Amino acid sequence: MLTVNDLCKRYSSGVWKKSYTQAVAHVSFHIEKGKVLGIVGESGSGKSTIAQCITRLVEPSSGEIIFRGEEITRMKAGKLNKYRRNMQMIFQDPDSALDPKMTISESLEEALKLNQCHYSAEERKRKTDELIALVGLNAEHKNRYPHQLSGGQNQRVVLARALSFDPELLIADEPTASLDVSVQAQILTLLKTIQREKELTMLLISHDMEIVRRVCDEVIVMYRGEAVEKGRVESVFGNPQHVYTRLLLDCNEENVKKWIDYKKEKGKRGNKNEE
Repeated sequence: MLTVNDLCKRYSSGVWKKSYTQAVAHVSFHIEKGKVLGIVGESGSGKSTIAQCITRLVEPSSGEIIFRGEEITRMKAGKLNKYRRNMQMIFQDPDSALDPKMTISESLEEALKLNQCHYSAEERKRKTDELIALVGLNAEHKNRYPHQLSGGQNQRVVLARALSFDPELLIADEPTASLDVSVQAQILTLLKTIQREKELTMLLISHDMEIVRRVCDEVIVMYRGEAVEKGRVESVFGNPQHVYTRLLLDCNEENVKKWIDYKKEKGKRGNKNEE
């Protein structure tokens, strides 16, 4: 379904003397149809940048992104827009993703107009009702505005809007980060249920290892733009090979010290090589 080969993204800063920050460095992976891949790591590790490169919200510096058998990094805007209908993204802040001046029903109908211009007004209303029910909301919610709903309810609306395009790939970027712990479990259960029922391929981005363990089939562990470990969830969680993965799984003083010592030793070896 989705293959990423040697993906890199650099950001430049400065006018006269440019400096560069490597946000993503030579990351490769493949997601099979109907599977869920998790990308986990701390803030600034490059997780969201990978998602934005896949959707071409930001342009990759180099590498290949192959979706449904076609390389999309150099795809022209017209054709890319058609492909984007098959890959939808859920962001971590649902409140900022919804127009505060539109009711929930209006937001969903607008998405349907963009996706299926041949729908009649009556068909759009029927489809809107189906989407609202699919994500566990009641009919009474459709005439409310985002500020009249909770964060969890708004995230359900964002999910419904993404599903209105009948995507094959769903990218969820920290979909529960801004929600209360009690609501997080509900949203994760909903995501997993819909993913199974619709046989969606999904890329889930998170800093929470437990979320990845619960939802994903495979996992990539990111650190400073690099994929330091990847594999089946049961393998990575059951027998982590990289010290940073172990640190994420069990954040205690001993693991922190091991990680610091590892980085120091790696730095010393690097300096010797330079000499």
